[in-house]
Formats: sequence, structure tokens, C-alpha cells
Amino acid sequence: MKRKLLAFLLAIITVAAVVSGCGGGASTPKKESPKPAAEVPVKICTVAGIGDTLDDWIKDHGKPNQEPNAMQKNFRKDALIVLFGDSKRAINVTIQATPDGKLPVKLEELLPKDGKLVSSKDSKDGMVAYTTKEYTSEAIKKYIKGNLTGHYTLIDEFDQKTGKYIKTTLDCNLTIAEIQKAKAAK
Repeated sequence: MKRKLLAFLLAIITVAAVVSGCGGGASTPKKESPKPAAEVPVKICTVAGIGDTLDDWIKDHGKPNQEPNAMQKNFRKDALIVLFGDSKRAINVTIQATPDGKLPVKLEELLPKDGKLVSSKDSKDGMVAYTTKEYTSEAIKKYIKGNLTGHYTLIDEFDQKTGKYIKTTLDCNLTIAEIQKAKAAK
């Protein structure tokens, strides 16, 4: 009796499989709907710089020699100190002088290709001379989370007495004006 019941159940399962198309090549293959292509990260600068991804930084500058925390990565024996923000892109870059007081990279290559100078100002504090340049970039506006205007700043620092280069800071964090503008828009 048990054998007859088992044979009967196997027959029903086999018929069900054939009818549903699971048993042979009689079924039509399903077309998979195309998956949306992942957005390819856009490189903003000629050589990885402000606004570019960590992957771009590694390709252009090598692996970080230090990673003090999740946001900060140091490249080229600490000559380039980079902070990566929520958008996984460089939001602050400090370029430190070489021992002979020179810039270790071509600065213009680390700036957005579409950057436009808005203003430039020189100042001194008694020991350090500063040149502060304000820029805008559509790429920064598009790819840096929360940057509503595409604004970024470049600050060159020099020893006031000797004129020797100290460092350059590139920053595309929000300015106070941008934060106020965002609050007002809410």
C-alpha cells in the first residue's frame, strides 16, 4: 500500500513539473530586465585632487602611507594629507612642503578642471604670509555632498621672513555663508 501511495505521489509531482515547465526545454527563457548601470565615478582633477575619490587617489599617488582614522589618508610620505567626506571624495587636501621648501606636486593638476577663480587676497599675521583664492566648480557642486555652490578654497602659506613655502590647503567644505543659505532654504 505504501508503495502504491509513493508511486502515485511521484506521478503527480512529475506531471506537475512537466505542466509547469520545470521539467524540460519546453519553457521559454525569461528575459532579465536590464539593471541600471552603476554611475562611474567622475575624476574631477587631472591628477587626483580635491573632490576626487579614494580610488583615484590610490591610482595616482599610490597607497596611503598612513591612515590615522577612517576619514584621513596620508600619501607620499605625509606630503599629502587628505580628508574624505560622506560622499567618499576628498574634501580637504593639505600639501606640505618638501624639506627644501618646494611644492611636492603640480598644484594646478590637483584643482578641478572646470574651476573658475572668483577672488584672491593676500594677508599676513606677523610670521606667515597667506594667499587665499576662492574658486567655483560645477563638478564640486555636483559630486560633493552638501556643497550647494561648488565653492572651494586654496590657501598658500609662506614664511613671511624668508618667503619659503610652508604648505597649501585645498578645501571644499561648506562655508558659513553656504550653511546659512541652506538653513534659509528649509
